[in-house]
Amino acid sequence: MEGIDLNKVANLLKQLGNKLVTDLQANIDQKDLIASANLRQSISFNVKIFATSVQLNLSLDDYYKYVDQGVRGVKSSARAPKSPYSYKNKRPPKEAILNYIKTKPLVITSKVDLTKVNKKGVKVKRRATTEEKSIIDKERNLAAFFIRRKIFNEGLKATNFYSDVVNDNLIDEFSKKLTEVFKQQVIVTLK
Repeated sequence: MEGIDLNKVANLLKQLGNKLVTDLQANIDQKDLIASANLRQSISFNVKIFATSVQLNLSLDDYYKYVDQGVRGVKSSARAPKSPYSYKNKRPPKEAILNYIKTKPLVITSKVDLTKVNKKGVKVKRRATTEEKSIIDKERNLAAFFIRRKIFNEGLKATNFYSDVVNDNLIDEFSKKLTEVFKQQVIVTLK
């Protein structure tokens, strides 16, 4: 690639990488897909310049494809009819569901009442005893069981958080910008 300034191409790729990260994170926020924030925080990119080429690497947690395209359930594919992914015999990870229960405003009616009345007569939250923590954990595990079973049977809805950003429109837009960089380079080289 003699005569072409790879640094200009790298700068354009850095702009694209920043746009991808910003747009993907905004899409996650807009669609309220934050259970643990791991997926959102995992989105990053780097640009590498080699002797004759420049490379943009976008990285994010592997499970993004399931969040993006959804997963068909064993009994129904209504939530993600076009998804190439489906549950067969393995349920969603229990820890992910428990984390979801802890971070989302999910109301689970508990047998344990953690409120007490302080000296001013105001209800405040108190710490759970070891026994109460055990009861609360059992209740969360039971809720996680039912959520996992529902997801396994009915699937996960496709969100298209990735597909809405990384698509033909993005490639066309980037190609036009890249063409402009090459045109400028050719004009400079010919002078």
